[in-house]
Amino acid sequence: TVLRLGSSYAISEKLCAAFEVEKHVDYPTSFKLGMDYNAANNFFIRAGARINPLLFSFGFGYNVKNWAIDAGTEWHTFLGWLPTLGVSYKFAKNKINPTAVSADENGEK
Repeated sequence: TVLRLGSSYAISEKLCAAFEVEKHVDYPTSFKLGMDYNAANNFFIRAGARINPLLFSFGFGYNVKNWAIDAGTEWHTFLGWLPTLGVSYKFAKNKINPTAVSADENGEK
């Protein structure tokens, strides 16, 4: 069993920070911190760190339409460099409810 609690915060339109605490029943609590920077249109640079075990990671991501391609590497104190590659597809886009009515600044509809 693994329990996770995390949050992210958009520092700016281009920079996002994330934090997560993870507890596996058989291992010590782990703390994670990551940054995601939108360097160019749909191109992202990412970096992160983890404590328990000590890991450092960095990578790149590129999104085009519903596709996302991610490549990165992680440095583990015992295992060394661990490369990763991912390709994903998002089947549905977030839809805004066209019938929803919002209030203006003065609270009037």
